[in-house]
Amino acid sequence: NAGNDGTGNIYILIIDNAGIYTGQDIIPPQTDIIVGDPHHLAPDDTLFVTSHTPLRLQAADNLGGSGIHQINYRINAGTWMHINGAEHLFTLSGPDGPYTIEYFSFDL
Repeated sequence: NAGNDGTGNIYILIIDNAGIYTGQDIIPPQTDIIVGDPHHLAPDDTLFVTSHTPLRLQAADNLGGSGIHQINYRINAGTWMHINGAEHLFTLSGPDGPYTIEYFSFDL
C-alpha cells in the first residue's frame, strides 16, 4: 500500500529488445556486520566496543545475482546513510551507551 512504512519485495522481469527473457534477480543480498578489535562479548550476549573498534558492513549477492548496488545503514534511528558498493568501514563516536545499527542493501 503506497505511503505505508515497512518492507516488501519488488520483482522485475527483464526482456531485451528482441523479446527474449534475460533473467531476474529476486533474491535480496545478504548483509553482515563484522566487528573488529577491540571488543568484548559479555555472557548475556551484549557486545561492547570502543570508538576505535572498526565495524564493517559487507554485502554479498547470490550466485548468478546482479551484484550489489548500495548498502544503507543508520545508527540509533538517525539519518539513513547510502553507500555505493558492497562494503563500508566505520567506527562509532559519541557518548558511552547503547547503540543500534540498522542495515540492508540493494541489488544492482
